[in-house]
Amino acid sequence: MPGNVGERFQALALLEEGVSVQRIIELTGLSKTTTYRLKRNAVLHGYAPSESRVLKAKYVDDGHCSGRPRKAPNEKADELENAIQKDRAGRNATQEKWMGSHI
Repeated sequence: MPGNVGERFQALALLEEGVSVQRIIELTGLSKTTTYRLKRNAVLHGYAPSESRVLKAKYVDDGHCSGRPRKAPNEKADELENAIQKDRAGRNATQEKWMGSHI
């Protein structure tokens, strides 16, 4: 979800205080859609302003982000980059050497 946690808390609190969505957009930089999505998600996570107006982190949390994990950790990426920079004989390949042999 766009915006940092502070901006999300601020937007939700302002929305509950009756501040216009246009003003919330000006103050936080969040879109109209994001502002209303925040409210909907907060309610889905147990926010009930008629019972308690206390805002909890779980109301504005991103939750688990799905997606493909990295295939290789950073150390492996560095090793791969170093291997690519070496030529077949194991010597460091330089840009000049590469350009000289391919012109």
